[in-house]
Amino acid sequence: MNKKQFVSLLIVVMFSSFLGGAAIQWFCDVPVIAQENIIQNEIKTKAIHLVDEKNKIRASFYLGIHDSPNLVLYDKQGTNRFNFGLAPAGNPGMNFNDEKFNKLIDIYTIDTTAGILLMNRKI
Repeated sequence: MNKKQFVSLLIVVMFSSFLGGAAIQWFCDVPVIAQENIIQNEIKTKAIHLVDEKNKIRASFYLGIHDSPNLVLYDKQGTNRFNFGLAPAGNPGMNFNDEKFNKLIDIYTIDTTAGILLMNRKI
């Protein structure tokens, strides 16, 4: 294929692509998904739950008691294994749990005091 044939073929392909796109919009009435000037500034909700293929909750981000934000991660059996959030007074904390929801590590704050508890358990 020489240069003249290649340029001609390129022009035909580009023209047919635009023509095909216009025909689809005209005949199929497909809504335009992306628009330049639409910007979502916020999403308002009280909870977000991520689920696996079996529709089991694996992670949650929600407002708990007294509108305190919490992030919770669950294992495959649905056991709460990790928590991170704020207490009703606004103190941050985090804990790690075993497969029976027993605390293994608890990182907490109360006013100006911080602490880490390592739970002793038999294996």
